[in-house]
This record gives sequence, C-alpha cells and structure tokens, in this order.
Amino acid sequence: MENKKKILAIIVIFLVAAGLFVYFYKYSKEPRSFNYHGFTVYEVMKDSYNIEVFFANDPEPHYLSTRYNPKDLEYIEIADSKLRDNLLKDEIFITMDPSNPNVTAKSVVALIEISKVTSNRFLFNIPTKGAFTEKKGENPVKYCKDVTKRTAIIWLKLTNQTRIYSDSGCVIIEGFNEDELIKAGTKLTLKLLGVMD
Repeated sequence: MENKKKILAIIVIFLVAAGLFVYFYKYSKEPRSFNYHGFTVYEVMKDSYNIEVFFANDPEPHYLSTRYNPKDLEYIEIADSKLRDNLLKDEIFITMDPSNPNVTAKSVVALIEISKVTSNRFLFNIPTKGAFTEKKGENPVKYCKDVTKRTAIIWLKLTNQTRIYSDSGCVIIEGFNEDELIKAGTKLTLKLLGVMD
C-alpha cells in the first residue's frame, strides 16, 4: 500500500512538472505585444521588434522590423515641423563625415534603418543613397547645401547629444555615439510612418 502511494505521488509530481513545462514553454515562445499609438508592436526577441503596419488598399498586415521599442525612443527630440516636406522628395542622400575617428562601419546601420523605410516600394519608394561629406572612394559627396526641391539630405553626426532637427531644409540626426545614431535614425522612420509623434 505504501508503494502504491509513493508511485501515485511520483506520477502526480511528474504530471504537474510536465504541465508547468508545457505551459511555460508555450507562453515563452509566444511573442509579447503591446499597443503603441494604434500600432501593435511585437517583441520578437531581446532587442528585436516587429511593428504591424497596413498599406493602402491591402487588408493584410505587414511588419516593420526594428531594433528598438518605440517607448525607448521617446526621449529623442525632433525639432522639425516640416520633417515630411524636408524628406519626401525625389531622392534622398544620407551623408556622414568619414574623417571623424569615432565613425565606424556601425554608423552605416543608421543609414540602413532609414533606407529600408524610405526606399521601400510599398512605403515611400524614394531612392535613398549613402554619401560622405568629403571624397572617399566612389561615394558621392553631399552636404546640407545640396538640398533642393528634388533632393533631400540627411546628415548623420556624432556630437554630444541625441536629437533630430533641420537646418535650411537639411535633416540633421545627431547622436553621442553610434548606437544613439541608430536609435535616432529609427525614431525618424517611425515618425515618418506615423507610429511616433
């Protein structure tokens, strides 16, 4: 009789443990999500998010992949009331200073984050190219003075703060390190898409 109780206790413990394992395994695999200004944001994994967006005349959801949670970008100031007018033109050049010793290939990630939205044919479909503020290889040389009615310029700069503003129609993205440049670039795209104010 005592053996039967022990066996029964072991079976019960095993079933409870198996149930807990299945429960936590299932729910740990389901993406966590939250609503942000009417957009559903899914946390895919640490430092990886998908934002659900809908395109015109398409009822199916599409997903914009981003490294940052929009809530974590709210501290970045955008002082440009004409951001869309300054950017949504026939072409965009994103330029940076290659002579700055603190600029590495990591800064290019900010350019990619912006370009994947501005050049996306389902979103803005604007040819977006990289450039430098001085001659380096075959890359175009672009400055803020090259802004025209057809050409938008975004200047990525390492400074002592993180912010987005414009100067004579040129959109300037500043970050105090390259990670901050990437964050500010991401905030710019989320602002263009209407995800962030």
